[in-house]
Amino acid sequence: MKALADAVIESILYISLAPGDDERADRDVEVLETLVTTLQDSSPEEQLELRAALERARTAARSANRMTPELLESFLAIETDIFGEPD
Repeated sequence: MKALADAVIESILYISLAPGDDERADRDVEVLETLVTTLQDSSPEEQLELRAALERARTAARSANRMTPELLESFLAIETDIFGEPD
């Protein structure tokens, strides 16, 4: 479950930050909305794994000194969209 949660969070971050034309951006938004809707219905155990994966990704970004404003915004959006208001 850990590996799957890590892959989901990394995929959401990639889609959120990937450059693209308007057509691709529209498709990306659709994919992100579908992912968020699905993840909102996760079991409590799955939600814990997703939260842990989000924190691992956040820690890795800080450790690698690659925490950009865009990445920080994506982390906050994931947290809010999937789990509700940040802790």
